[in-house]
Amino acid sequence: MATTAVIRPKFRLSRKARLVRTAALLALVITGVNQFGQFAGAQATNKSATNVGAIHYVSVRSGDTLWSLAQTYAPNTDPREWIDQVTVINNLGSAGVWVGQRIAIPAN
Repeated sequence: MATTAVIRPKFRLSRKARLVRTAALLALVITGVNQFGQFAGAQATNKSATNVGAIHYVSVRSGDTLWSLAQTYAPNTDPREWIDQVTVINNLGSAGVWVGQRIAIPAN
């Protein structure tokens, strides 16, 4: 009867070392995805900014919202479209704006 030799690796990682390795790989993957998302967002922002035309910057004051800014700076346009443009230009997502923030707005 022939016997088969089992080849075992000379070096084995402990459970803790495997966990650390997995966490490090996961962190690298998340960082890479985040970097790609920022790169893609930057491209979208630049593309939208060129479609908008001239851009002005304003500082957000206490009580300001995107809706109130739309009524102030674009009273003759649909506020939803203006807010969408500002959101894309500034890469705001759904966070909105906060006091003291400087945002780019399309010039009319």
